[in-house]
Amino acid sequence: MGNMALAIERGAKSFTNPFIEGQLSEHTRRAYRGDVAAFLGFIEVRREQAITDLEQVLPTIDKVEILAFRNAMVTEGYSPSTINRRLSTIRQLLEDAKERGILEHNVAKKVKGLPDGWMPRSSALTSQEAQVLLDAPDTTTLLGKRDKVILSLMLLCGLRVSEVVALIPSQITTSYGHHVLRFMGKGKKRAMVKIPEPLMDLIEQYQKASALAGRRIGRNDSLFVHIVKRQEDDGVQYLPASNKALSTRAVAKLVKRYAKQVGLDPEEIHPHVLRHTFVTLAIDGGAKVFRVQRAARHASVTTTQRYYSPKEDLDDNPSDYILEQVRL
Repeated sequence: MGNMALAIERGAKSFTNPFIEGQLSEHTRRAYRGDVAAFLGFIEVRREQAITDLEQVLPTIDKVEILAFRNAMVTEGYSPSTINRRLSTIRQLLEDAKERGILEHNVAKKVKGLPDGWMPRSSALTSQEAQVLLDAPDTTTLLGKRDKVILSLMLLCGLRVSEVVALIPSQITTSYGHHVLRFMGKGKKRAMVKIPEPLMDLIEQYQKASALAGRRIGRNDSLFVHIVKRQEDDGVQYLPASNKALSTRAVAKLVKRYAKQVGLDPEEIHPHVLRHTFVTLAIDGGAKVFRVQRAARHASVTTTQRYYSPKEDLDDNPSDYILEQVRL
């Protein structure tokens, strides 16, 4: 698998285990298998090795890996309920292994879940913050051209970071006179996302610059790859390093780097904040909530409203109505 986000989404192969198979309900057994597969898929990519025996791998799991799994799910925008359920499954899995004498300690016990209603940031970027972030890459270089397209796909199209790194040119097509992306999104659901014309221009400029730098991007090649900086006789050159796709971790790092560059707190800015910003700025700009829900590919409008409601509650707060009637 190309990156940790895809590994979490697709999971590892299914394993039998006394804890899982001991559940009375088939629905529960299926849910636990999915949670364990997501965790093991994450570990396989993190360790860069396949897992063939669950019982053998259990004693090697440490707290750091479980924390990394939780944080990766946060970055990918999984709901608190999904994250907490998966952590609970891991705790129970390791507790069962401890009771069977496979482990001495349950390292998952002290890994905290997320509180109800948790959001990764109290508010999305403002339009001014979004603009300075989009303006940060130096688009006179191949690196800057690539990075501006990546930032734009998350801010203007609401793409998840895992969807960005998995993009290939053949997914770009047209529909009803508009450029669109067609791909398999979260939950293996088919997705279609509009590409605004200014962004399509940026994508084409990046593809042309990549070809000039020695990498012609084929229809089924990864759109975004690592780019290295080299000192040549005629100055600094930015060149594609390989055909291997960028990882979600690399994209998270570039988002934080540009956030720091423009004076935003890099600890608070990560790829999913840009998706929050997509929802917030679209609704602020007058887009109807149900259209934003469909563009963001949320299963429920409640999820879309959860992204937006904290700002809406502050902008239109009951205290403001009281201050129209009394003075302080």
